[in-house]
Amino acid sequence: MRILLVEQQARLRKDLTLVLQSTGGFDVMDFATPEQAVVAMIARPFDVLLGRQPVLATMPASITKIGYGAAPDTLPEHCLGWVANWQPLPGFAEQVRRLLQKL
Repeated sequence: MRILLVEQQARLRKDLTLVLQSTGGFDVMDFATPEQAVVAMIARPFDVLLGRQPVLATMPASITKIGYGAAPDTLPEHCLGWVANWQPLPGFAEQVRRLLQKL
């Protein structure tokens, strides 16, 4: 499963990537900005986009998404679900895995 992670905070981006790869077994490519991520999306297909609400709102609607952090009132189009609490990190990877079972 290929995940495109977009997270502005460098430390959190590193931690989420590590836990998704090591405990989740996912192939994760991470970026700090949506602009960087769009370039990667054009070059390679991804199964899901993982990010916070502002990122999900700005990314193309056609990609399947999973959000984390403060949940919006209405989920973005093609959103599998939301992970409201990303701590502890291994629990975050498990929640992502459960949402991906919907694919």
